[in-house]
Amino acid sequence: MTNEVEIQELNIQPQAGVIGVFSRLNYKAWYAIAEFVDNSTQSFYSHQQELSAHGINDVDISINYDSGNDVLTITDTAYGMEFDDFARAVKVDSPPDDKTGRNEFGMGLKTAASWFGNVWSVRSTQLGSNIEYYTEINIPEIREKNINTVSIRKSLVASSSHGTTIIIREVTKKIGSSRTKGKIVELLKSMYRRDLNSGYVHIDYDEESLFYDGYECLSFRNKVWRKELDFTFDFDGITHKVKGYVGILANGGFGRAGFALFRRNRVVIGGDEFNFKPDEIFGQAQSPIAHKLFGELDLDDFPINQAKDGFVWDDN
Repeated sequence: MTNEVEIQELNIQPQAGVIGVFSRLNYKAWYAIAEFVDNSTQSFYSHQQELSAHGINDVDISINYDSGNDVLTITDTAYGMEFDDFARAVKVDSPPDDKTGRNEFGMGLKTAASWFGNVWSVRSTQLGSNIEYYTEINIPEIREKNINTVSIRKSLVASSSHGTTIIIREVTKKIGSSRTKGKIVELLKSMYRRDLNSGYVHIDYDEESLFYDGYECLSFRNKVWRKELDFTFDFDGITHKVKGYVGILANGGFGRAGFALFRRNRVVIGGDEFNFKPDEIFGQAQSPIAHKLFGELDLDDFPINQAKDGFVWDDN
């Protein structure tokens, strides 16, 4: 049971009506959901030491979609937010001080939530604090009344509380079909494969625990057909590092073949049927290479777009 102690108005200039424009972004559902998972995992990784000091060594992230009521809920047991971080998460054009994590743009929560639905709320408590922060963004109301502020409600909670809950109502991007759900689940497994396999991060979607089974390399004539890669190159005065491996699939298939491209240990491009397959390497779809060659490449030095669903391949 919470005990409300204060309501504070937050100016979210530029004009809050711009939030409504986010609904027209060219998101895919799995990448929009990934924005929330990025925030949750980064909150955990950035504060592992503090969490560990309280005996917390992993994080639970739950994604649930109520198709009957058009409500999408994302909860985590990560570090949570104090006022400054909470306000930054809600305000437009307010990037984090540390841009080396997965939430480098500081736009993911508001863009993804506004893309998904008309009304969304955030509730968060930082570990060790007894203050819970809550706000709700009602996009139709903001547009109609030309509102530039939102109310942040502060409430007293148990100091053992920590984590963040996002609830999106009046969902406009329907994700209730079995086909869409299956696609989201498979791509989230692929995207966060390293987190899931680390044992520190647990993600469930509609109460289904996600796990990732990797592909096996071909073993032939006492040799595992896998080659490690680690090299750098300079382009336009900037050094780019590529690290990872390439190999031959033990059980090939066009959908399995191709490269999964990582940045900060999270897949940006990859997953069954979505792997990176440049023609210069893979050739025609019916070629053996297009069915057998695969790998994982870390491209941490390469810039990505705001939606984090692709790299910015300037000048090829």
